[in-house]
Amino acid sequence: MTATGISDIAVGLFTLLCPVRAILLYMAFWGLMTACLRPLTGESIFELVERGANYGMPLAFLLLCGSGRLSWSVRDWFKRAYPPAALNENLARHAAWIMQGSIALLLIGHGGLGIWAHKKEWVEFFAYFGITEAAVTLWHLSQWVGWFEILIGLLVLIRPRRELLLFVLVWKLATELLRPLVGQPLFQFIERGGDYALPFALLWLRGFLSTFPTRRVKATGRTFSTIESVS
Repeated sequence: MTATGISDIAVGLFTLLCPVRAILLYMAFWGLMTACLRPLTGESIFELVERGANYGMPLAFLLLCGSGRLSWSVRDWFKRAYPPAALNENLARHAAWIMQGSIALLLIGHGGLGIWAHKKEWVEFFAYFGITEAAVTLWHLSQWVGWFEILIGLLVLIRPRRELLLFVLVWKLATELLRPLVGQPLFQFIERGGDYALPFALLWLRGFLSTFPTRRVKATGRTFSTIESVS
């Protein structure tokens, strides 16, 4: 456990100071593999889904550092990676889709845990606001919150409007901050940094994509709105 923790901290610090594509690929694989271990050891499948940011965020970072390329020499994989000199529409859209999918997964997964996993920590979160376990059970509060998060996750996947992403950012910060407030280690809040970083990054990308001019095209008697490519 100590060796694993030291390794994770080292990889995180290395990426902060000198991002390398090989390490970003390792982070995406490690995040997915460790998330898969949870249902494989008897935990809910939603434990895997809820950790979408653990593998989605490094994957989006890798895409941006690779400027959309799929092939690199061995040396390129181990050299310091830099963001693209100019972000184009195609690259931004691919990164945005990864972020949308990751945010949807973490919300749907967390909601699923509230509905079907009956995690004890949810009762502790409600207790912080003075709501007893009996009231949580009687009014099915965990299930209501769970369905609400699933709905929000689906909306992010379908139509990630600016107001919705701002709400997701505030919602995740507030709900995950409950962990240290109820006595869990502060690292439980820090470990979920992707849950806050992804909505923030997607907000910026959506703003970037909105700068591309639109034009109206008529086809088969219907009007569609399309985005002109700007290079």
